[in-house]
Amino acid sequence: RPSGKVRLTTVEPLLYGVLPPLLARFRGAHPGIVLELITDNAVRDLSRREADLALRPGGKPPEGLIGRKVARMATGVYRPRSLRLPRGARPDDLADYDWLVPDGNLAHIGMAQWLRHKQYDRRTVFSANSLIALRDAAACGMGLTVLPCYLGDAERRLARVGDPVAGLAADLWLLSHPDLRRTERMRVFADALREGLAALQPMFDGRG
Repeated sequence: RPSGKVRLTTVEPLLYGVLPPLLARFRGAHPGIVLELITDNAVRDLSRREADLALRPGGKPPEGLIGRKVARMATGVYRPRSLRLPRGARPDDLADYDWLVPDGNLAHIGMAQWLRHKQYDRRTVFSANSLIALRDAAACGMGLTVLPCYLGDAERRLARVGDPVAGLAADLWLLSHPDLRRTERMRVFADALREGLAALQPMFDGRG
């Protein structure tokens, strides 16, 4: 049986209802492998072995790394259930409401860019460099926000406004260094992640 340590780096939101069950299942099947999880919005340098594998949303992998798409993640606008909107309200017509926006090291992501393009950021009442903080603030009634559907749909105090926003879907990539791809513990762990995440695609799509 494979043994040793595997270091995985990923973004914090994937810890909520996504990764923990997959990691627990893997540990049950491979008790000889010790898992180390690093949550960070910054991209760890796999070439310098700051981590063995990275699970990241975004575009194509950096040069020198092996990347494989493991899911496609939809994004939507969410409101507190306590906030009533007109019947048939759509994400494109919400300029008169208070907004919670990504800031800091999240200011470059597609959700933040979309909010600026729609000029919804002019009604910013709260900003954070954490999607979890934005979700929780929205759930407490502070205003509207934009979230990955797997994160927003899981919060019962939130309701999605209309369909997922076209053009904001993002690929989820599993990245690794070429030198590690033949290491057995890396291979079995990467295979388990890919299979587990593929089974969650309806949740990432916002369909359950």
